[in-house]
Amino acid sequence: MGLQEQLDAFVSKINLVATPGASPGALITAALVPDPLTTGLLDEVAGLTRTTFLLKMLRFGDAALPGPGISIADFLGVAGQVLGGQAMPAISVEMPGPALPGARIPVKELSNQGTAGPGTVVNLNGLTVNEDVPKAADGSLPQQPALGKKSDAGTGAGHSVDDVLSGVPGIVGVVESGSAQLPLSVRLDWTFAVGDRTTMVEARRTAALGIVPPLEFVDLGAGTELTMTIGVTGTVTVQDPVAGITASSELSRSVTVQFPGIAIPRLLGLFTWPLYGTQPAVDRSNPNQDSLLLMLPADSPLSGLDSVSSTVGSVLRTVESAVSLLSAPLPVDAVAPFGSAGDFVAQLSPLLSALSTLAATLAKANLDDYVPVTVVKATAPSDHSSVHGGVADIRPYIWHTWGAFGAGHDHYHDNAQSFLWMAPQGGQTIVYRGSGYQAAADDAGLGSASGTMTLTAGATCLAGIRDFRPAPDAVDPGLSPSAISPVSTAVLEGRFTNETAPTNEGDWAWTNSFEFL
Repeated sequence: MGLQEQLDAFVSKINLVATPGASPGALITAALVPDPLTTGLLDEVAGLTRTTFLLKMLRFGDAALPGPGISIADFLGVAGQVLGGQAMPAISVEMPGPALPGARIPVKELSNQGTAGPGTVVNLNGLTVNEDVPKAADGSLPQQPALGKKSDAGTGAGHSVDDVLSGVPGIVGVVESGSAQLPLSVRLDWTFAVGDRTTMVEARRTAALGIVPPLEFVDLGAGTELTMTIGVTGTVTVQDPVAGITASSELSRSVTVQFPGIAIPRLLGLFTWPLYGTQPAVDRSNPNQDSLLLMLPADSPLSGLDSVSSTVGSVLRTVESAVSLLSAPLPVDAVAPFGSAGDFVAQLSPLLSALSTLAATLAKANLDDYVPVTVVKATAPSDHSSVHGGVADIRPYIWHTWGAFGAGHDHYHDNAQSFLWMAPQGGQTIVYRGSGYQAAADDAGLGSASGTMTLTAGATCLAGIRDFRPAPDAVDPGLSPSAISPVSTAVLEGRFTNETAPTNEGDWAWTNSFEFL
């Protein structure tokens, strides 16, 4: 098999795998398996091999060889089989100086002869016995090691590990051989597609990525699983330094992976205080003058205060978790093809603020004559083109009774001070001055004045009117920053007060019906 064929065969085995993020904001991972950057290619064509020898000279307990079916490794592991390594002699030569310590002169009997008497020095051709011939009796000669110590029983059986000269000499060798690996070089282009949006990261020299998913908002109850298609194309190259040839193989893979979106409930909040119930209205500072009329589309899965409170709390926790994940430092191999993590945090922050405000309002307790929150679910009008239904007349709804025998009532329809519209991007609601989705006023004494206002949720899933009187179409820049596209809009036609144009907080306004598109 040639180098090109071998490379093609290797590339054909590479797969693209992806793992979805567990929650909104969590990274999606994608990787080529096996990774061509770390695997390498075996060079069988040029015959590049490596062979490694390891030899050890050992001392064995006996001369027996391993029997049939017994591996060398098992044989060497038997207790007492290997006594240790073979000893190597150490030789010390001192120059210049007298004869080597322990050296022997030719065998010859030396005696003190002559007339000098015992103890006298005999000079034999320059050899001085007292200086140059050590006497064994005085311990100056080194002890000769035994060639294999005997056992305690004196039978000669057995050897001692401590005796460096005991045992049967032998050699054990290990030979390793294998093909050398040639490194691969890779150039990859990554593409990411969600819906009709496709982005590319070019010339990425890595085979594994962490991917910051886009922020996707879906209608509550519609399912939150979304799909991303990840594709990778490129070239894998290998060079044989021995044969001097280069081979390249094209790579093209794709995989789809699901990731979760954020489910957003459609709801319209009418607050009887400005700033979404956080600032007292003019001449209405008593807390029991602060209430919220919360209107839901006809097809909303929510119904009643408990389900609204539970869902708002759940979405709030989801958004908090996403902000936390996106605020953390990203791995070095992470990419954000649909926008930076910082941009996504900026997009989620207004939503987090609005959900927190709603959650605090929904937690307020009812008093005897005061209702802090009223939940109304829309109906589907048979004579109108609404998609999600509407509330044809809110005039019957009150939140506060006062006066003798409860004769006085506070109505929502003429006390709107701020609005909060929440829906996935592009969701719309229409506020009508008259009831029955009519622009013209239908209250006695209001004349022929008429007005409508269409709120469209932007990229933050919000459209907020901080102060409906006297500026009904002034979109809250805090909930829809101009830097985040698209910006929420409020399109006003006509007016909601009897003043032209409304001039102050005391100008009464009428908002009698609402529609969800």
